[in-house]
Amino acid sequence: MNHDRLTQAAAEHDGSNRQTALPHAASLETPTASSTATTGVWAGTEPREAFSAAITAPGEGLPAIPQIAQPAEGGTRWALDFLAPAAGMLDLPVDLTAAGWRLARGEGREQRLSRSHTAQILDAVEEYHDERPTLLTLPGPWHLIRHMSLPSGAPVLSDFGAVRDVLQAYAFAAQAHLAEVERRTGQAPRARIVERHLDPILTGSVPTDSGFRSLPSLPEQAVFTGLQSFLARCGSAPLLHVPKLATVRIGGKDIRHADQLLDIGVGSVVVDLPTGPGSTGAPDEAPAVLAQWERLAEWTDAGHEVWLNFPHSIQRARLRQTLGLVWEPWNRIGMSRASAAQFGVLTGFAEPVSAGLLPPGADTGTSRSLMAAAADIHNALKEEE
Repeated sequence: MNHDRLTQAAAEHDGSNRQTALPHAASLETPTASSTATTGVWAGTEPREAFSAAITAPGEGLPAIPQIAQPAEGGTRWALDFLAPAAGMLDLPVDLTAAGWRLARGEGREQRLSRSHTAQILDAVEEYHDERPTLLTLPGPWHLIRHMSLPSGAPVLSDFGAVRDVLQAYAFAAQAHLAEVERRTGQAPRARIVERHLDPILTGSVPTDSGFRSLPSLPEQAVFTGLQSFLARCGSAPLLHVPKLATVRIGGKDIRHADQLLDIGVGSVVVDLPTGPGSTGAPDEAPAVLAQWERLAEWTDAGHEVWLNFPHSIQRARLRQTLGLVWEPWNRIGMSRASAAQFGVLTGFAEPVSAGLLPPGADTGTSRSLMAAAADIHNALKEEE
């Protein structure tokens, strides 16, 4: 890829370099008050059942527009293609192959099916919505691009022109999709944008299909300018879901995720609940984990919004143990229990990175239970205020 050309295009779009990017005080929109929601991943095939459950779930949070899973081969598991709705809404022809979604010379059958499936979901949302805004989840632009290929089978990430085309098409498609939800419900939805591949793209550690080498890194300015442009079309205070707020090493320097996001005006984030690898449910006080909590404290102290993404394995019957995963490390870094009430709460089945199976035992009953669990956690945190 011609990285000089990509950097130049980003600079022309942004009109500045990283040192003169948006100041930390600026944001895409003023963050709204944190609340509660689920990922919307529904282990079933019926959109009306899924959204009516979201509307009637306990609490006053954001009902999630469902992400509908399908029976996997054999009928014993549920599968979800996280990229399908995004691929379907693109004003670019794409099709689905054994290797995943790819740009094509003509619209593929799976792209048409994805559009039809999305329309069915929106019909259900229109039928059952109440006066509350909804939460709409989409893969981030770099998450989508990371998992798309060219007609030749080469990664889209390897071609500057394809990267530019997909970024632009997806930004306009997301804006139109949000507008359609608002038209049907009378309420502007809030967007959760899932970006789990920024660090690999920035550090040149995205593997090729063969796994024998990695794709070259993309310039930091180009990556974040593209993300900023996309988020600007995602309504008021979009929630950017990233794995954590830590650091990434670029060009021999450790750069804080928080600084990267604040530079492009992000003020609202969702992060996975900070725990150590292989956590069994006990609070993890390893230095690296506590450092993540310290970053969250800095973010909230600055007036920015944080939602914690709790794993689907939480159990309503063990609420106090779940709360301890927040309160204990939060207290350890000098923060009060009462201040943890400001966290938004997200839970539910996690989206696969592209297409994949939901956890064993996932069913509609578990999906409903997770909706109630999110409200339980949020209410218990608020009780400490």
